[in-house]
Amino acid sequence: MQPDVVVIPAKGLSTGKSRLAQYLSASQRNTLNLAQLVRTVRAAVEAFGSERTFVVSPCKGVEEIVRREGVGFVRERLPPSLNQALEQARAELLTRDVRSISVLPVDLSGVSGTVLREVLAGCGPHEALVVPDRVAEGTNFMRVPAACDIRFCYGPGSFAAHVRLLAQAGFGPRIVGSTCLRDDLDDIANLRMHDHCSKMLVA
Repeated sequence: MQPDVVVIPAKGLSTGKSRLAQYLSASQRNTLNLAQLVRTVRAAVEAFGSERTFVVSPCKGVEEIVRREGVGFVRERLPPSLNQALEQARAELLTRDVRSISVLPVDLSGVSGTVLREVLAGCGPHEALVVPDRVAEGTNFMRVPAACDIRFCYGPGSFAAHVRLLAQAGFGPRIVGSTCLRDDLDDIANLRMHDHCSKMLVA
């Protein structure tokens, strides 16, 4: 049976969450990035399995952690670009004859294996799925069938762009609105909502 795989794009441990620089020190951001990376990888492994979980990143520190966790790693080509990194990872994974590729950002505060399984429950083999962020602007989780060759459009307005492209390709997506995967750590308000993150705020 063709496997469903998941790709986790990750910036460097010292460069992620740069928008929080005025609230978190460099060491605190590093700690947050490390904690979220490990938490996300372990959630993906629980839901997909270690052999079906891959991280794409340009960072050697991320690679060391990922390999210790026992999952696949794709070295992102420079200069770093989220959409290009995902295209690179997809091209490599499609050579493995996969059924679908899910994209799981590293900054979802409520991520867990249980939540991922709940979101994907009942998903058809060729069904696309999208989880928007809380303001329905960004894309917090997405499942794309291997047969669907849309371009990734992460950035401002990505939710609407991904839904439109999937529909145009004949894979009108199921949109999941009732899940904590809609919560991310993109700003200080979101950070303060979660105890395991807010404790790292600069007083």
